Amino acid sequence: AVLDSAIKVLGPETVLRFLPLGLSADNANPAKARAWLLPLLKPAITNTRLTHFRDVFVPLSAGFFNKAEEAKAGNRAMEAKVWETLVGQVWALLPGYCEYPTDLVEAFSTDFVSLVANVVYTQPALRPSVFKALSTLLSTTLVLANSTSPPDLLREQFGLTPADGQASLAHLRALAQTVLSVAFNVYGKMSRGEGGYVLETVAAWVAILPADELAATYERVSGLAAQALDAAALTPHHASSTKDDPTLPPSHALLDILVTLVPQARGATARALFDFALSDKVVASGDAAVQKKGYRILARLCEESKSEVLKGREGEVIDKVVEGAGKVANGAKRVRPSSFALFCIPRRDVAADPRRSLARRTASRSSPRSCPLSPPTRSTSSRHSSPRPSSAPRSRTASRARRRTTSSSRWARRWRPAGASSAT
Repeated sequence: AVLDSAIKVLGPETVLRFLPLGLSADNANPAKARAWLLPLLKPAITNTRLTHFRDVFVPLSAGFFNKAEEAKAGNRAMEAKVWETLVGQVWALLPGYCEYPTDLVEAFSTDFVSLVANVVYTQPALRPSVFKALSTLLSTTLVLANSTSPPDLLREQFGLTPADGQASLAHLRALAQTVLSVAFNVYGKMSRGEGGYVLETVAAWVAILPADELAATYERVSGLAAQALDAAALTPHHASSTKDDPTLPPSHALLDILVTLVPQARGATARALFDFALSDKVVASGDAAVQKKGYRILARLCEESKSEVLKGREGEVIDKVVEGAGKVANGAKRVRPSSFALFCIPRRDVAADPRRSLARRTASRSSPRSCPLSPPTRSTSSRHSSPRPSSAPRSRTASRARRRTTSSSRWARRWRPAGASSAT
């Protein structure tokens, strides 16, 4: 607790000046050094200089990485594991250094972004820490830039002001395309189900892109996805080969990225993305995963744009979806009804009570009168009788009591004397 408070108040740079790690890359012995300080630094680092990590811990990590490679070459597996653990502990400090850094514009330079890109390309184990740091860097900068607290108070407590946050946000906006390109490339090389944190980072950084760069990003990713789908369709036995390969196919990865970009799509970009997802190469693909992702794009576009992408073309879209019913794969059958419901139901009904509107339309479709080809049915119940609610089934005890009452009344009628009144 004492060290934690000291790190938060004084900063890691001051604490390490009095308690050095003793882990220099040239002469390092983890058993005799203060390697135990690294896990203690991780939760306490905040609002400090990012330059300290770049100038001190990055060279230290590079030395540990080289020692791990030397140990692997010498068949010293245990020693290599120790050095790899130290590398992971060093890069686990980066999210703390990216939380309200006091020197963002100077430290987070193009060279540092290139260094981070090389790390995530070559060392997959460090990707969660790096992408968490990128998300933290942007989220804290947005909070600072939009803060309404007095600047003097913020400067006294954090050494920063909203004006500093706005300058940092403009700097990050200039580097957003580079960060997104790195994220796109990394996600395309990951295994299935492992890149959720990368997509979260993509969703955060794409939100700060200028309008022209955002439209160019949509166009570029959509074009790459179309090329990947065409290549997959021409490749024989593509579906069977993707099941054996744990890596995401390019078409799947690019469609996942498009799903992540949907909340920022507006106007012509949203319509172009909607047309792409509704094309035969997506919703009529032989790959069930491609169909599923296509219907997910359609549903999210309708939700995010409040059905603006459907305005004036509802009938055309519904006809297109209905015509492709015979080509729907089993994996997409669960997602397709939700998309179709968003196409058919007016937005005001969904906003008011989506479950009630869905139930009302489902009941009208399932009723015999809604189908002109079905013969009319005669109801056996009285016109004024109200049906039993489906949510209140008869209990077993009530059914047994009703059977006992019926049998007793039958017995009474059978053994009633001839002159007895029915009132008795």
